[in-house]
Amino acid sequence: MELLFAANQNISSSGIVTVYLLMIVFVVLAFLVVVLTLGHKAMEGLKGRMDARKARKAAASESLPVAEAPAALPAQTEDDEADVAAIVAAITMILQTEAPQKKAKFVVRKIERL
Repeated sequence: MELLFAANQNISSSGIVTVYLLMIVFVVLAFLVVVLTLGHKAMEGLKGRMDARKARKAAASESLPVAEAPAALPAQTEDDEADVAAIVAAITMILQTEAPQKKAKFVVRKIERL
């Protein structure tokens, strides 16, 4: 009979341990839910502030005057082509004297008169 009471006592003590462990698991899960919820709300607030800052910058840049493009460029003459060739040659020469072993990493695509 004593053996039966000892077994019953072990079962009841392991049941209590199981209940305590389940309570600990649920408390930790509740803590994680609270932490993640607060973190999510903080990130939303941060994103809202970043969006507001971008909107202010966009509004400020829209208020700046924008220069209009010229209606039509005059036709190039042979003198203009010679000027362009001279400018490109000068740029190439300067870059080659700075780094004679390397090939220039640029291409002059457009030259505009100011």
